[in-house]
Amino acid sequence: MEPQRDVAAVVFYQFDNFVEVVYVKNRLTDACERHVEQLVNLIKSLAGPNTMSRSQFVENYFQLMPTNAPAKLLSRRTALRKHLTWTPPFWNYGAILSSHYGLC
Repeated sequence: MEPQRDVAAVVFYQFDNFVEVVYVKNRLTDACERHVEQLVNLIKSLAGPNTMSRSQFVENYFQLMPTNAPAKLLSRRTALRKHLTWTPPFWNYGAILSSHYGLC
C-alpha cells in the first residue's frame, strides 16, 4: 500500500449473541473521529428494546456515507460510469485479415 493513500475499512462480524464491528483507518482526523462516532451511535441503535430492522440499518448506514466520504463516492461513481460507457475501438477486421493474410 502506498503511504500517501487514505484507507479505511469497516467490517461487521455477526455471531449468535452479538455483533462485532471493526473500524480501521491509517490516518485518523477529527472528521474521521466524528464519522466513527456517528457509526458507533448507529450501531448502538441496533441494541436494546427499540431496535431497528436490518433494512432500516442498511439504509441509515448508506445515508452516512455521502456526508462522510463524498470524494470517494464521487470517484467510484465516475470510475463506474467510465467502465460502463467504455466501448472498444473500432477495428476493421476485414482489412486486417486481407492485408496480412490475403483473406477476405
